[in-house]
Amino acid sequence: MNFKPDKPENFKLHIASNKVVILAWQVPSDGINPDNQIRYYKIFRDENLIAGIDNIATTFIDSTLNNVPNHRYNISAVNYFFKESERTFPISTNN
Repeated sequence: MNFKPDKPENFKLHIASNKVVILAWQVPSDGINPDNQIRYYKIFRDENLIAGIDNIATTFIDSTLNNVPNHRYNISAVNYFFKESERTFPISTNN
């Protein structure tokens, strides 16, 4: 079908310490459709791509921070046709 996947759902952020942030989400509702299965997720911090992780993951631990005063995170999903979803709404560590 070659459509863009839906963006990941229920995106959440947890500050584990002043140097560690844990992100969690659920597979997009259309991601279980055989024609639109998710291949991997892109993780963004402050609009910069920081990781690409396998489709079986629904969490990511960012432990590369010097401090957590104010960073914004969002993610997108990429399917097997390399079509990318819209990014999730950004979540800030400052909330």
